[in-house]
Amino acid sequence: MSEGLFQFEEVKQDNQEKQRVIQELIKENHILSLVQKGIIPKEEIQLHPFKLEKWLHQKKLCDGCKGLSTCQQRQKGYVEEVVYDGVLEIECRPCEYLSKKIKEEEYLHHYVYNDLPVGLSTISFETIQLEEEEAAYVNAVKEALHACEEEFGRYFYGTMGTGKTYLSICMLNQFAKQARKVAFVHCPKFQERLNGTPKWESQSFIEPLLMADVVVFDDIGAEEVTDRYRSILLAILDDRNQNHKMTIFTSNEDHQSLQSHFELGSRNTDLTNAMRIIERIQALSKPVKMICKDKRILYSTNNQ
Repeated sequence: MSEGLFQFEEVKQDNQEKQRVIQELIKENHILSLVQKGIIPKEEIQLHPFKLEKWLHQKKLCDGCKGLSTCQQRQKGYVEEVVYDGVLEIECRPCEYLSKKIKEEEYLHHYVYNDLPVGLSTISFETIQLEEEEAAYVNAVKEALHACEEEFGRYFYGTMGTGKTYLSICMLNQFAKQARKVAFVHCPKFQERLNGTPKWESQSFIEPLLMADVVVFDDIGAEEVTDRYRSILLAILDDRNQNHKMTIFTSNEDHQSLQSHFELGSRNTDLTNAMRIIERIQALSKPVKMICKDKRILYSTNNQ
């Protein structure tokens, strides 16, 4: 077969394939909808069938989708859309579910320091069901709500798993939704980061905790105590106290045992600064004891 005849046959096959694709496309509801809604002229099906065929394949992956958890797209939450402005283009945009999620989580931009646990970033007081809760937990929720109204901190303390962290995040999210600057500090992680930060960078490291309108110090008393950590924590608490900025604490320790924790430290004892830290905590917050069943065990049991 001569080269010219071979090329002719190749072009013929391409035209046949193009016509086959066109015939398939004009039967597809997604394509017909583009034309009926005026998104593209009908002629574009003839001009760009392969581009539309590729778009249609991706579009069908969204058929019957019930949310981000079932998304089949390569880039989760994003869908290809046909755009026509004299030229047919395919653009990648957030789908309706991702757009909703982005809008719902806009308030997270107001976190100037964020150690939020995975899965708890979007919780709120509305997610708490009090119908079958113990009186102690109901009281703690009321205290959290009152704290938000008063804009005065609380010191939630008690055994592990009683919901202290959950409540504190609900409080922070409420303020973040009001466009207030907030910070969630997990004390053990904060101490580790501080330990790895050169001393000359300390100020820039702690600046967000001075400027934030509301700060949560989560799991205070579970961190390793060093002289540097003691002095920096004291400086932060002292600044927030002087500027009357709302500060919330969660801990497994009461004030007395927390003072012992800060006094002994990992290397040197320092009763004076330990007492000062407790004094600042007492000035910044009202203690709320939480004696409840371990909610993590309850959740685990309920999910079995």
